[in-house]
Amino acid sequence: MRHNESLKALIDEADLTYEALARRVNVLGRAQGRPMTYDRTSIAHWVRGTRAREPVPDLLCEVFTRRLGRTVDRRDVGMDSAARASGRGRAMAPGVASATGPRVPEQRTPALARPATAMSAREIAFACAERFFALQGDTLGGRSTRPVLSAYLRGTVLGATGVVRPSSVSAPELAHAARTLVLLARACTDMRRFFEAQHILERAAVLAARAGDDAAEAIALRLQGEYALTRGLTALAATHVQHALQVSRRTPAGVRAYVAVQAAETSAVIGDESQAMDWLDIALRLLAAAPDENLGPFGSYRPAALHFRRACVLRRLGRHDAARTALQISMEERAAHEERPIVLTWVARARLHAEAGQRTEALDALLRARHLNAQVGSQEAAWSIARLETLLGS
Repeated sequence: MRHNESLKALIDEADLTYEALARRVNVLGRAQGRPMTYDRTSIAHWVRGTRAREPVPDLLCEVFTRRLGRTVDRRDVGMDSAARASGRGRAMAPGVASATGPRVPEQRTPALARPATAMSAREIAFACAERFFALQGDTLGGRSTRPVLSAYLRGTVLGATGVVRPSSVSAPELAHAARTLVLLARACTDMRRFFEAQHILERAAVLAARAGDDAAEAIALRLQGEYALTRGLTALAATHVQHALQVSRRTPAGVRAYVAVQAAETSAVIGDESQAMDWLDIALRLLAAAPDENLGPFGSYRPAALHFRRACVLRRLGRHDAARTALQISMEERAAHEERPIVLTWVARARLHAEAGQRTEALDALLRARHLNAQVGSQEAAWSIARLETLLGS
């Protein structure tokens, strides 16, 4: 049995004792509803090469990500399985690559719209709350919105226990719980609480499926795919995107465009440039065909957001000039209140300038990002700004 030198190096870098690491793993496990009693002996076994049971590898990734302030994935902790390691080149096949696309998914009538009925007063209130919280997230970031969303969820359909009993609530209430959980996950992401966000999205997808809310389910699955990519879990990311593409066939064009962009990014990470560009084209066509009507955060996809994600994909493909153009379009499309996305756009601009060796332009973009983020307080933006400043030696 080979010692896990990667795990040992991370423990040393994080300046954690085996006992402290075990305690952190147990806390995260309990937060998932999975009681754990690991101790220093367990850590010692893993360092000596014993394979930890699921979901411990992901819990370790989360512990080190929080402790070190950078993304740590399964490869970093020395627990990336052979299946994941070898699945990189085929992760989008056959489901996403051939059976599901790339093509514009057919649109079917959304499940919640059959048969078409007028919204009740409570459903209208739910929709207003969802729009409000989405707006707050764009304006204030996760630090301000996460505690409010958590309190709101416990004060409404989730109750004091935080657990939904599907038999005791209506489909609209289930759907609202799912959608609010998605917004909570986004707030957690802005605070770099990726593991917590992933767990919340799993709950959201289950509730949305029970409620017949295809839009919320597709968005939750799509976001799970995005977060899996940030942790280097390419095959898992592709699985989530494939599922999201299937569910999104029954959703408005804006939702399908949102999912298609993530399929493009997953294809880019895998190394399939042609397919990535095809998915980007599909996303643009879907958005162009979407009605002008604002269907809210779970029905519409703003052009500014699409062009921002498009820039991310183009950067991964090495098309930096096209990525800069996409960011410029995104910035021009932003509303003034979308302060957090504007901060992240300045950060993305700075990253492109830095990669092109344009230090002065990169520092100028970072200065703008830092100034605006002083008002927003996005921890995701602050982390990215600090990393780029270190890279630029400022």
